[in-house]
Amino acid sequence: MQWLFLMLVTVYVMTSTYAHDYLKCTEETHLNPGVCDCTETWMTRCFINLTLTKRKFDDASIIDESHVFMVNGGRIGPTIIARYNQLVVVDVYNKINDPEFTKDANTSIHWHGIHQWNTAFMDGVAMITQWPTKPQDAFRHVFWAKPAGTHWYHSHVLDQREKGIVGAFIVRDKKSKNTYDLLRDVEDEPAKRMLAIREHITQTKGRAHFSMCESDHSKSPLDPLFVGFKSDIKSFSINGVTLATTPIGFNEELTFYVEQGRKYRFRIVGIMSSTVVRFSISAHKLKVISTDGYLTEPYPVDYLDIHVGERYDFILETNELYNLFNGTVFPIRIESVAVDCYDPSKPSMVGYAFLKYSLIDTPSKLVKDYPSEKPKKYDILNCPFKKYADTSNYICHSVENLQLLNPTPEERLPIGKPDKEFFFNFGFGSSGFAVNGVSNELPTNIPFTRPEGSAAVENKCDYETATCEGKCAHVVRLNMTENLDGSFKVQKVRFVLSSIEQSGSSEKGTITHPIHLHGHSFFVAKIGYPEYDEQGAIVHDNKDLTIPECGPGQWTDGEGPDISINATTVRKDVIIVPAGGYVVIEFLADNPGWWFLHCHIDAHLNGGMAIALNELPECSWGSLDRYFNVEDSYWKSKLRFWLYWFAGNKCHIERGKHFWRPAAAKDQVFADETETMSNEHEEERKSDEINLHNMRQKTFNPVVNMNRDNQLASPHHKRLLHQRFRAHVADPELRRFQDIRERNEHAPEWNK
Repeated sequence: MQWLFLMLVTVYVMTSTYAHDYLKCTEETHLNPGVCDCTETWMTRCFINLTLTKRKFDDASIIDESHVFMVNGGRIGPTIIARYNQLVVVDVYNKINDPEFTKDANTSIHWHGIHQWNTAFMDGVAMITQWPTKPQDAFRHVFWAKPAGTHWYHSHVLDQREKGIVGAFIVRDKKSKNTYDLLRDVEDEPAKRMLAIREHITQTKGRAHFSMCESDHSKSPLDPLFVGFKSDIKSFSINGVTLATTPIGFNEELTFYVEQGRKYRFRIVGIMSSTVVRFSISAHKLKVISTDGYLTEPYPVDYLDIHVGERYDFILETNELYNLFNGTVFPIRIESVAVDCYDPSKPSMVGYAFLKYSLIDTPSKLVKDYPSEKPKKYDILNCPFKKYADTSNYICHSVENLQLLNPTPEERLPIGKPDKEFFFNFGFGSSGFAVNGVSNELPTNIPFTRPEGSAAVENKCDYETATCEGKCAHVVRLNMTENLDGSFKVQKVRFVLSSIEQSGSSEKGTITHPIHLHGHSFFVAKIGYPEYDEQGAIVHDNKDLTIPECGPGQWTDGEGPDISINATTVRKDVIIVPAGGYVVIEFLADNPGWWFLHCHIDAHLNGGMAIALNELPECSWGSLDRYFNVEDSYWKSKLRFWLYWFAGNKCHIERGKHFWRPAAAKDQVFADETETMSNEHEEERKSDEINLHNMRQKTFNPVVNMNRDNQLASPHHKRLLHQRFRAHVADPELRRFQDIRERNEHAPEWNK
């Protein structure tokens, strides 16, 4: 294997000085953003430059709050398209220059939907997984493009996301027979049919009367009572282009083109600030086939509700219509689920784009509803509540009804009783928005992923013991479970996410929240709704849970309802938690690192509605982002990342399988063998370790690679390494043969 190691060293040295050669992205069009297509050929490198800037407004009265920041100068960031499991390298340059608002000038980019398995330091959350990227600085992201599906990227600093730092990230579907059968005749062109939907909100200081009301009579996410200002929706946009407010004013620049007798895949990304939007196309069924990246069995509906951060794909079949001629136009309607407080029969705001059957230069004829006979009932998927009034024509379908197209492998299912159950209530505390009454703030002195670990964070507080006075960096820890044979396995974890009024709370009313979990796609096991009256209004909160004023809730009866999942249970990374209700999600805690759980409404997140997950801290290498620099070549970063990936993690985790950790009984054989070493061999062992460490620092520091160690070590050291690798153990006496950083802690003189 020496030839392989020498070849890798040669490639490393040869490419360390190569100039950057970023992928050339297309310019944005009148309706679609620019496109960085990494799938053009199999030789295309996914090496991308994203430059963040802030717009300059000469007239402060015309500032567009939804477009304060820009990515590569566009209305929104370019759509990045990658193959499944393709290595993606993205350099984010912070060119935001704002001396008046210095906090606004820092940034970080989160890759929403990408699991970042074993590479949490690439997740892009300022002060959780990395230091914020300062003005005139840059950050290199390197990660595998998976899972497949419709994802997005956005800033994770303050309200930069809702002010323009967003873009779509599309990962082509993983091949399977079911996927092929579903998409065989479907035209899938993300560059033409990706719709990033956003609302434009105006804000007025003070707690004036609010004009947006919820159909279930819950509180609005931006109710002046909570945020201190009055908000109204001014308009909607698709891909940064403002929509028409009436279907009569047909506009070619707001038009998507189709032909009769074809099937088209549309992808919707909810980049809203806080509004639940309802999407429909006049006289067309939406055949939903994916949510948050996971393909599902086709589910035809008339309307589709989307909350902040959610993604849905649907197939539009144009062969179901008849007697059409070229030029026929149908309105694409985007409306708020919230209604006008003065006229509840109307949505608070409506926007229109258009679907046209023909080429661009064909004369147009608008059809509002076709055919003329309307169905008696309309099916809506993903309502933020359980039902409308009993007399309504709207029928709500829960996202629980969706079933995965490709069943989850058995080893990836958290089937059976969970090893650990956590309760998170998204509500209010003494310091504002909170989880379990605790208002979160980011670490004040150092990110969680730094080598010092969470112990160095000055303002940290724990899930079990946190008080609800003031703010703190709220943390919950996910550990491992030991098997009877001495091996360890990842935990089957259950989260109960709720929006239920706390006992003794002075705030009356609850809010619907879009809750996002980083690092995972969870299984939606159960949605529990409040009790409604015949008009669809909340009578009282769900009684399955009891929520204290401070701290985690619990099942009222001590056990909770029967909950189970199976191989086709739908998976998501954002879920709507209904006001007055709860959602049960389950997943395997097999992704070492720090992850964020939070409401995706920026006003709620920045106000404290979040908690950090410290997952498998024993297995994580911590943060290695500092070893991936924008000054390096693409190939140098690729090689470093590949070596890091090949080294795996400290616990030898393979997703869905058992793994080994230090266990006294299993390690005793190796401990005894170590104790029998003669004194003359002890000096040789220390010398070998020091020499090995120095050689590794000169080559691929700090990447750990067992195979490379075998090639460089002395015969004595090889034997110990081989024993360590076969046994999959990490005895304190033997761990230093594998882990550079822990060896440095035990022998700091090696760093001299």
